[in-house]
Amino acid sequence: MSQSSLVPKSTSDVTTLTHPVVDQTLRPSSDEIPPHAISVKLGIAIIITFFVVFTALMTARGALHTIPTLVSLFNNMFLAGTIIFGGGPVVIPLLRDYVVEPGWVSSRDFLLGLAIIQTMPGPNFKFAVYLGAMTVARSPSSHSIPSVNGAILASLGIFTPGLWILVGFQSIWRPLRKRGR
Repeated sequence: MSQSSLVPKSTSDVTTLTHPVVDQTLRPSSDEIPPHAISVKLGIAIIITFFVVFTALMTARGALHTIPTLVSLFNNMFLAGTIIFGGGPVVIPLLRDYVVEPGWVSSRDFLLGLAIIQTMPGPNFKFAVYLGAMTVARSPSSHSIPSVNGAILASLGIFTPGLWILVGFQSIWRPLRKRGR
């Protein structure tokens, strides 16, 4: 705490510094906080759904030798969205391995997209949208035209795990927090 936030208090012979009184009436009690819109049961169902989908996708990834490009794209983005902690510096090399190595996106297009995305504010997860569109553009049936379908699929793949985990655990956090008091 800085010296300027201390309040001088004078007595007859000694001047001391005390902490200002914090108004506790501005802080709502846990009973006043509105309940979460998602029930605990639904939150647990969302968490279970996440783990079932994750397990199914990873099993299919390991068991199947030929997976359609769009399914593999969603699978790779879902995996990236699940294991990423730390944002852009972590997600960029991982996405490169997932889309350049299989030949879906050229190294040149990857770096061009990365350069463009770095000029914009916001998280680097939006880079997945570009990569999804470019992945579809490289498929033989697309005539080299980037696709909104690939962009949407990659976006859903990378953002869905985090949203499911966030919503699922947020719905059970309040009851756990109340139990600890």
